[in-house]
Amino acid sequence: MLAEAIIPPCQGIFRVRVEYRETITRIDYRVYEPTPIRTIALVESKLEYGYKYCDREALNLLKRDDADEVLIVHEGELKDTTIANIALWIEGEWKTPLRPLLQGTTRARLLAQGKIKAEKLSVDDIQKARKFAIMNALRGFEILENVCVKD
Repeated sequence: MLAEAIIPPCQGIFRVRVEYRETITRIDYRVYEPTPIRTIALVESKLEYGYKYCDREALNLLKRDDADEVLIVHEGELKDTTIANIALWIEGEWKTPLRPLLQGTTRARLLAQGKIKAEKLSVDDIQKARKFAIMNALRGFEILENVCVKD
């Protein structure tokens, strides 16, 4: 059972990567140090990423030197960053893309709790947003202060 196989170190925050096929082939622990995000660049991509993979090359190829992170857009519709789902504070509600690249666990929990709402979001919605947040299992729901979103 997975819960019995994962034995994290006693102190600190760690990323755990479990590789498996029919059975677990490897478990890897790495210290987690979140990088600050001050700039996000919009990147058009047809990338499909319905499951997490160890090979992140397709995501890494989207990164830009002039930004800390990228926000993936497909045909004008907002998706995710390479590390997290997103949410925009629009008209008094947190809204997350209806069709993200990855159905993240934190996103799913916040949707079930009614704290965020799934909606089709476009590039134009960024201008309407008063706040921008990212969410994933390690960062939780993180509102990015003074983030600059650029083309």
